Amino acid sequence: SPSPSTLTLTLYTHTHAHARTHIHTLFHPHLTSTLNTPPPPSLCRPNHARTHHHHNFTWTRTRIAREALRTHSGVGGCWRRQSHRLQERLPPATTVGEADAATDANPADVALAWAQMAYPNAWPDFTDASNGVSVSATFWNLVDAMQDQPGPAKETLLFFVGAGATFPAEPFAAMVNGLGIDGLQCDAPTKAPLTALHVSLAPDWTRALDCDDELADGAEARMRAWVDDVIVDSHVCPYTKSNEVAGTGLEQAGVVAGAIHYPLCVVSGAGGPALARLLRAFWLSTINLLSAPPEEVSTLLICAPGYAVDDADAFAAACTAITTNLKFVRADFDVSLVFFHPKYDRDRVAPDPYEQAHGHLPPVPWLRAYAALDRGADAAAELTDDALHRANAQRTSPFFCINVLRTDQVEAAESVLPWEVIEPEPGRSIRVSGARVYAKNICRFADAATTKVNKFGDTYLVAKRGAIEPEG
Repeated sequence: SPSPSTLTLTLYTHTHAHARTHIHTLFHPHLTSTLNTPPPPSLCRPNHARTHHHHNFTWTRTRIAREALRTHSGVGGCWRRQSHRLQERLPPATTVGEADAATDANPADVALAWAQMAYPNAWPDFTDASNGVSVSATFWNLVDAMQDQPGPAKETLLFFVGAGATFPAEPFAAMVNGLGIDGLQCDAPTKAPLTALHVSLAPDWTRALDCDDELADGAEARMRAWVDDVIVDSHVCPYTKSNEVAGTGLEQAGVVAGAIHYPLCVVSGAGGPALARLLRAFWLSTINLLSAPPEEVSTLLICAPGYAVDDADAFAAACTAITTNLKFVRADFDVSLVFFHPKYDRDRVAPDPYEQAHGHLPPVPWLRAYAALDRGADAAAELTDDALHRANAQRTSPFFCINVLRTDQVEAAESVLPWEVIEPEPGRSIRVSGARVYAKNICRFADAATTKVNKFGDTYLVAKRGAIEPEG
């Protein structure tokens, strides 16, 4: 089992000419692996039980050949600066996968022979990933790696072995196809000798470009300035007192304050290959978060300064893709998300006016009901629609950003803040968490008339009518 400073990287490499399986280890000083119980055979957990248990965050990076490992710009090009990228140090390979004593047939060899006949253009890969987070990271990392395959055909067969043998491949493939990423197709071959995913990219699929170096290099500083000016100074979150530490003031709920990290994804554009790279960056960053103790990394603000620039629809589509994948593999039991964008508009990102959406503000028609908790029904009724829409300023950041929080810490905060019942429409009562925080923020931003332009040229509303302190 890995040491506290080692995250295991199982790398199964096969070629048609030389079918041998190798195991490698990825050393990273800031990651910890915790394995107390075997991973569940299925990704599905009961809806009624928000159970929390340790995962085996043995991250599996599938690749065709060891010499094909890409090292430029970090792993797969998503991490540009030294402080934001995973470091690879591969020890000598160890051969695994001996022949089965009873049948004298190595399952990997059987799978390779079948792959050559059924999918002659597909490159075979093997993974033992089993839980939702590691499978998602493996899959999107694989899609990124496929872009470097030579020739017009870009196909891969991903076989699940070991703990991953019972992975529900067919539903996962349907989820991927449902994301609507142009040029990406996924299916689960029913006659494969092992559980498998067949992944293909369209011939015209080209690698998404990186954003401008100046934009990427300045992203963290811009985001930190925005956190100070909006999240901290405008008191949007009562548990964030600086751009460096989150979870402050939750000690009574058993939460130790920890660092805020700012991973950087430098992809530019939107949709297609760019969205695939964004999903890859999200899942790899999530593994980094969950593999570290909460006192070392409390939360993430994934910065994607070149993605969906000034494109609210592409931003909304990316949010939907990420949350769809997140909920399908039940990773929302582990992390909760908050989305930010320069064109943030709650009406556009989740157009259903009466349903909550993961990672977003409450629906606009609910805001008046929230405001009534702070000012009373009569005063809330006098707020104009324009004033209520200023609540969007809480999520209007310099560029696309994903806040990844630990779900257990979110639930700890909910245990401190009292739940409330609101009536967003006549005859419908809803019990909501954190309602007083939302209510105060909605009212203070409704009153906000001052804009600020910081040293980076970013403009935002200022709402400073007193701090919101936790109750209870």
